[in-house]
Amino acid sequence: MFLASTPTIKGLSRIEREFEASDQRRYVVPCPHCGCEQHLVFERLRWQSGQPETAAYVCEGCERPIAEHHKTQMLARGRWQATATSADPLTVGFHLSSLYSPVGWLTWERIARDWEAAQGSDEAKRSFVNTVLGETWVETGEAPDWQRLYERREDFAWSSVPKGGLFLTAGVDVQKNRIEASIWAWGRGLESWLIDHRIIDGGPGDPGCWAQLAALLIETWPHVSGPASAWRGWRSTPVTKRLPSTPGPVSRALPRCCRSRASTDSIVLPRLPGPPTSMPPRAG
Repeated sequence: MFLASTPTIKGLSRIEREFEASDQRRYVVPCPHCGCEQHLVFERLRWQSGQPETAAYVCEGCERPIAEHHKTQMLARGRWQATATSADPLTVGFHLSSLYSPVGWLTWERIARDWEAAQGSDEAKRSFVNTVLGETWVETGEAPDWQRLYERREDFAWSSVPKGGLFLTAGVDVQKNRIEASIWAWGRGLESWLIDHRIIDGGPGDPGCWAQLAALLIETWPHVSGPASAWRGWRSTPVTKRLPSTPGPVSRALPRCCRSRASTDSIVLPRLPGPPTSMPPRAG
């Protein structure tokens, strides 16, 4: 299988993950002055501010500037060098930036000019880093809410109760043509995990739809500690049904459904207009 792509944001880029799992080969070229082999990095492309036409590459060995006309000979004498050990010996990865563009293609002067033009715009700089340097973009400053949430993600098996789960609840949303039920495991400090989600087609006017919901609420979910710890959460813990109060058959069917439970483990919560603000108090 062959994968080729432009990287995106660090930590979210698929091609970055694939490259890091490989032997991470870089193309090293010799300095025309001292022969030091090195892979080209943007930090060593130097020029006078506002004068991209002065761009030259500074050797990491002898610190002498390398003019672009040397690039043809450098590329011809270069070689691929692995910089990591791949877990799978059959997986190899190659990285090459636009700094290696042959003479007559994208020049070092053009690269320097594009970088200066990108200043003042994070979007333009990110495009430069991704497409010219072939590297992932590192977000700086205050991370957006979605990224903070993404960084806190955890892996756990679907349809099973994770280690910290202590009891289960069901949130049931009744619509005109279906019922959707979300099964949540709850732990200490209000930590929660969505372990299952079911969509039952039919709606509140279909007795079969309610029968399927009733069957769902007596199901068991295994705990990660083993089959012997299967959780029959519905018999021992409250089940909260988050239900809309839409007019007509929906609002009339909900109280009947909850009364048929013959216990206090069901609550009807009206759907209020606008975004939610706080949980309504439980009666009693």
